[in-house]
Amino acid sequence: MSAAVLTSRLLDYDLGGGRIADDRTSETLRSLQAAMRAHARAPASDLRSATRNMLADILEQCASDEWDGEGSCGVSERTAGMSERLVLLLEPWLPTGTPLPDIVPEPDGDLSFTWQSGPARLFSISVSGRGELAFASKLAGGSEFHGKAQLDGIPEGMVRTLAEGIRSLFRRDPGSSSR
Repeated sequence: MSAAVLTSRLLDYDLGGGRIADDRTSETLRSLQAAMRAHARAPASDLRSATRNMLADILEQCASDEWDGEGSCGVSERTAGMSERLVLLLEPWLPTGTPLPDIVPEPDGDLSFTWQSGPARLFSISVSGRGELAFASKLAGGSEFHGKAQLDGIPEGMVRTLAEGIRSLFRRDPGSSSR
């Protein structure tokens, strides 16, 4: 869930007056911020393509350790590959027009995918290079859902459950069950 907070703070953070470790870090964060803003405005017509583009931007900016100037681990191509695998699994279960997630590098080298439809409605999945998933959500009515899974061999039912959590964020009628 911290990645969702980081996403909203990074998008709104004034990099000119904030406390940034050094010029290189500041430039990296400015570049990521610009990519995230462009990503947030992109149509969700092709989740795979949009994800691949965002992952390429993240790898370009965050592949080296210390990318944030505060002891972070670099995001590996393996982590990006595991993230693409997650998207391939989720995509068939998400309806066309589902908003794209914010994809944010985490200080431990993992990547966080966060879908948000309001300040108290979000779904976040963190992906590691080892294929470990950690997920958490806060949904309508204050219900919460969280857990861990291994990407290799993840049961289809678990993928459907994750996709249902994402879909539920964007329904007009939270009680409906359309796909």
